[in-house]
Amino acid sequence: MPTPEEKRALAMRAEWPVEIAADYFDLPVAEVRSLMAAPGEAVVDRFDLEKRLLTEELIGLDWLALEFGVPREPLEAAMRRPPAGWRLAPFQLDTYTADGRYALPRKIAEAWIKAVLPRHRTWSSLDARARDLAAQLGCAVRPCAVSKRFGEDPAATATCRCVVTWDDVSRAHQEYVDNRKPMSLEPDHVGWHAIVDGFRVSALWRGDLTNMVRYLEERGKTWRAA
Repeated sequence: MPTPEEKRALAMRAEWPVEIAADYFDLPVAEVRSLMAAPGEAVVDRFDLEKRLLTEELIGLDWLALEFGVPREPLEAAMRRPPAGWRLAPFQLDTYTADGRYALPRKIAEAWIKAVLPRHRTWSSLDARARDLAAQLGCAVRPCAVSKRFGEDPAATATCRCVVTWDDVSRAHQEYVDNRKPMSLEPDHVGWHAIVDGFRVSALWRGDLTNMVRYLEERGKTWRAA
């Protein structure tokens, strides 16, 4: 696991060590190694990896759980052994595994999860959908690190990852990083807590942090860009 300083540096780079990229995306190391430019290299282009995940519609289990706002462990347990009342067959996770991680077919995995959710319901937010799924799994939703840091109660539900800290954050509590990521990919997120801790505003796509400043002021905090 990289140190906080290493994570901060990696946020602005495309080349990542293979094992670190596998940790970040919760993918088998072999899946990441298959993208190395030459045998024996120790790094992979993270953006190329994301392009492959997009075009081949693959996703790591932790990222799948995060997108639905729930922890990895209860989702994995339910996929392996669904409660009888669900009338769902187990998801064959071991078909897609290596070293304890999975490269899952996104559409099939998403369809399995959506079969768990109440049918014929439209959710007003990702948070509402996550709470319904968490209720089915018997767990709490995935809390936003920014909410926890600044005492928001209840905490917002996290559905994306801060590339600077690797913390789970809400999409309402983050900004986008200008790290020259291809426009065809979802931009990387940085949680407001990382910005408060000194991540450069000049590294963001936009410098208008009005929402963040208002959020902090409502909680008795002040912040000024360095």
